[in-house]
Amino acid sequence: CTLCLVKPHVVEERKLGDVLTAIVESGFEVAGFQLVTLDAKMAHEFFAPYKGVMPRHEDIVAHCLEGAALAVQIRSDVASFREFCGPADIKLAQALRPKSLRATFGKSVVKNAVHCTDLDEDGFLECNYYFNVL
Repeated sequence: CTLCLVKPHVVEERKLGDVLTAIVESGFEVAGFQLVTLDAKMAHEFFAPYKGVMPRHEDIVAHCLEGAALAVQIRSDVASFREFCGPADIKLAQALRPKSLRATFGKSVVKNAVHCTDLDEDGFLECNYYFNVL
């Protein structure tokens, strides 16, 4: 499995249905989803592996504290779903993968629509965090 965390700005803009429709229409199977509101401890814990690796890490954590997000468990290999999400930088996503989730629903590097699992070995861990630990 792999995780798709639909970020708060998408929820606020009422585009959850559009994102889920895009995921399903692209052939991905949604195994489950739940609306989550992260507190500072949860957000820092979840994004800790990305500290020092992900540009604007603290800004992304702060954005995820701004409101509800949707955790979506996808039955897919990590690489295929990650490719569908597109590059984290939405300008790159718009240029290289114009039909990707980030190109379509992203606003900036921080508000880039979704977080998705990066590494195969993290798919289960990230899904487990949102669907069993929280």
